[in-house]
Amino acid sequence: DVEAIPLGSPALTPADPAGIPFPDGPLRVLHFGNLVRVKGTDLLVDAVRSADPGGTRIELTLAGENVEGLSLAPARLLGRYDADGLRVLAAAADVAVFPSLAQETYGLCVDEALRLGLPVVVSDRGALPERIGARGVVVRGGDGDGLADVLRGFLEDPGRLQALREAPMPDLP
Repeated sequence: DVEAIPLGSPALTPADPAGIPFPDGPLRVLHFGNLVRVKGTDLLVDAVRSADPGGTRIELTLAGENVEGLSLAPARLLGRYDADGLRVLAAAADVAVFPSLAQETYGLCVDEALRLGLPVVVSDRGALPERIGARGVVVRGGDGDGLADVLRGFLEDPGRLQALREAPMPDLP
């Protein structure tokens, strides 16, 4: 017997914001899931270094297993997380970034970030751009310079990020 199970993400609810939100503090970037090259984790670290060479304007938090032992400094590495932990992480973040190199077929992490109130930056690979509606920005997959430009754009014009946060929520199954 075959049973079709629909795609969808858990019904997460945002926690109250924590910490000092951007632009009063640094831009707090969150990336979660398996920390591997194909998900663009090391590309994101390099883009953060490029966008913030002084290391004071962007804080990068990575949550998940560093499966390939990537060099991810200066990011804050948190290891495994659960739904409650993810709510706490999202409450202390300004944007979630998923620069995947894979042809993603859905984008569960993207849905989770959106449900938790975060605007997102995603690559143009697979279904990710279809998931975000007006609450995100799409960059070309593998384009570290383009990703750094998006992050610099947020630093130079915080209104860009605020407009994403205020955009209508896409339909999420």
